[in-house]
Formats: sequence, structure tokens, C-alpha cells
Amino acid sequence: ERPDPGAVERVDVYASLLTVKMDDFSRAFVRHEASSPVTVNFYLPYNVAAGIMDGELTPVQFTPNRIRDTAVWNLARRVRVHHDLHLTGLVLDELARIIDMRYVVRHMNWRALSQILRQVGPAPFSRIAGYKPIHETLRDAANILYRSFKTRAETRQGEFVPDDIASFRMNFGARVRITLKNGRVLESEQDVPYGAAGRPLEEKRIEVIRKFRQEAALSLPGKAVGHAINRISDFENLDHAAVRNLVQICAGATEPGKARQQRAAL
Repeated sequence: ERPDPGAVERVDVYASLLTVKMDDFSRAFVRHEASSPVTVNFYLPYNVAAGIMDGELTPVQFTPNRIRDTAVWNLARRVRVHHDLHLTGLVLDELARIIDMRYVVRHMNWRALSQILRQVGPAPFSRIAGYKPIHETLRDAANILYRSFKTRAETRQGEFVPDDIASFRMNFGARVRITLKNGRVLESEQDVPYGAAGRPLEEKRIEVIRKFRQEAALSLPGKAVGHAINRISDFENLDHAAVRNLVQICAGATEPGKARQQRAAL
């Protein structure tokens, strides 16, 4: 259900450290209506506000005219981003199945580690969801680190053997809570983003083709779009000439078959 933007009192987004830190990095470059498309692409409040207002999040929402719309920024100011330790733990749990965290730390340059920690900074931790007492927050953080270093994968002759990588799930999830001015609350949660590792392969194929058709149609004729999709779907069987033709088609430099005709004419 898409709410009326004018009826939104506030929006709370609960996400992992990865998402929250991405948002933090972008904030220093936000110039509101004068922001660049690159900046707002990583700035969560703008993405949420534009998605609510337009019912979609595509390149259209990152055009200069859309970014200059003060109504989007008025709604973005009502968006709050929170660090959810549980969601961060899910990310690390999955990474620990395929990466030996003990090996990483053992071979890490500690000066580099201190620089990484300074980059993370206190901002994400000052926005931890739930406002738990400090001792509970520290306990939860310590538990996450313990799970990360306590590998569940097999160790064979002292070597780390990761779990089946094909089953890896990119737990890059988030939870959104929209509070309306009449007191009604709308909530939605996504554990694995569409298109990410862990989603069904056929679902990803359909979604990729849909997005390619949607965006490529802005600069390529329909025949070229269909031809490019067919070529990409059979990419491993293409020869050098076919790959070159595909690149030319996607660049809008030629139409399907035209390059072959041009070479034959020469």
C-alpha cells in the first residue's frame, strides 16, 4: 500500500551497518535541491521519499528536475535512519560461512584496522534502533563478533573450507515503518534485496530483463533491445564479432545486422 505523501508523519528505516554507513558517507555531500544524482543515489532519506511520492525508484527519480523538487526534500526530512544490530549480525553470520574472519584479522595491518574503525566512527552506533541500555548494546555487539569468529564451516588440515558459496544469501535487508498523521502505521521488511544473491535465479533473470527493457528503451529502438537481450542471454557462445556487434548495438552505434551488412559492403 502506497500512502499519501502529505499524510506521512515520519518514516523510520532500520538497516544494517553497511546501509547506515553508506548513508552517513553521503550526508556530507547532500545539498538538498542542488545535490548531484550520485550523492542522492546513496542518501537513504531521498530514496525513501522519492519512492513514496512516485511509487517507483528508477533513473527518473535521479534526474535534475526531480532532485530540485522541494516536495521530495520536505518528505525526506521526515525520514530517520536507525542502525539495527540484529540486521548487522545477519550479514556477518552469512559472511562467516564463506570467509575465515580469523584469517582476515590475523593477517590484517593493525594500522589499517584502526583507520577503518575511525572511518566507521560513532555515528551509526549513536543511532542504534531500540535505544537499549549501553550494557545490552555492548552485549549484543560482542555476541555478533563472537558468532563471526566462531566459524561454522569445515576446517581441513588447518585450512578453512567455506560452505557452499552457491547457497550464499546477501542479507542486506531493511525494515521500514511509516507513521501516518492519523496514527496508522504501515510496515514492510525485506531480508534479501531483489536481484541479490539468495533470491531465486529465475526471479533474478526476469527482473534483470525487465529493468534492461525499461532503461534501454530510452535510447534504443525496440528491435535493438530485443536483439541485445538475446545476445546477452547467450553471451558465453558469442564469437568476437558478435560481442563487438552487441557493444555497438548497446552504444546505439548500429542496429542488429547492420554491422554485418556494412562489413559485407566493404
